[in-house]
Amino acid sequence: AFGQDNQGEIYAARENGNIEKLEDAMAGQGGFPDLLSKTGCVSPTDAKQPASGVIPFSVALPFWSDGAEKERFLALPDDKTLEIAADGDFTLPIGGVTMKNFRWQGKLFETRFFVRHNDGSYYGYSYEWNADQTDATLVNQNGKDKDVGGLAWTYPSRTACFTCHSEAAGRSLGLETRQLNSVATYASTGLKANQFNTLKHLGMLSGDTKLLEPFPAKDDVMAPIDTRARAYLAANCSNCHRPNGPGRGKLNVLFDTPFKDTNVCNGVPEQGDLGVAGSLLIKPGAHASSVLWLRMSQRKKSFMPPTASKIADQKGADLLAQWIDGLTACP
Repeated sequence: AFGQDNQGEIYAARENGNIEKLEDAMAGQGGFPDLLSKTGCVSPTDAKQPASGVIPFSVALPFWSDGAEKERFLALPDDKTLEIAADGDFTLPIGGVTMKNFRWQGKLFETRFFVRHNDGSYYGYSYEWNADQTDATLVNQNGKDKDVGGLAWTYPSRTACFTCHSEAAGRSLGLETRQLNSVATYASTGLKANQFNTLKHLGMLSGDTKLLEPFPAKDDVMAPIDTRARAYLAANCSNCHRPNGPGRGKLNVLFDTPFKDTNVCNGVPEQGDLGVAGSLLIKPGAHASSVLWLRMSQRKKSFMPPTASKIADQKGADLLAQWIDGLTACP
């Protein structure tokens, strides 16, 4: 028999009574340093600063992380590039690394790595910062829960990373044209520049390098609400809810999927109605009877995303409510 725990880990129960945890075959064998300062990705004299050659980047529309502040960095081996597909998704080359700092109330509490190893496998590693903010320690492969200054936080297990970093999503997330086609300030020089063009100028991009319109911020009232809502779903949900993705049901909320093909409008919920009789995945004009909104707007019952979040994104929920209420019919 097979079972799943609250963190999404999969277990097999054998006939002899033994219970075994399944590990992702794509995950490497680990061997990451025990301290952040030993990774080579941060300054040897100040672990809070990236090492030389590690490039900072930001995304146009961040994935919701319970209100934590995030800083993102990228490192590639010499002569390696990020390969861009026609839809704008980047593929991390072998030896490529992304690094993300998490802060709460200004203090670092986690640094998270996503690495593509020499055998082509991907693996995630998390580091927990010490109280003195001088270094961070590698978190056990099973992860851990901790109260971070009043924020209930989960440091993910090595396999839990793949809940979001799915094979269908190309493993790395955030690295895509629509997320990086935006202006950022580079702290080392103080200069502002378009991130996509900067990476292209540095010779770090290959493949389909055409520009795509960036995702608008969820509170950018200058952008059409349909565009903002679809961008929000793409950034927060499409890693699972896409063709061949691990999400249940038939949803496909990739940004470029025509709305009529997302299978969400007037769609019948396959995983329960959350106690709202007559609800649909999206019920035009009625967000309170739309399961898509019901799942993401709370963290009490059958919520989305199922891991990595304990606080609902109120601005995101308000955006989707306004969008759904403005729909008059399905295409």
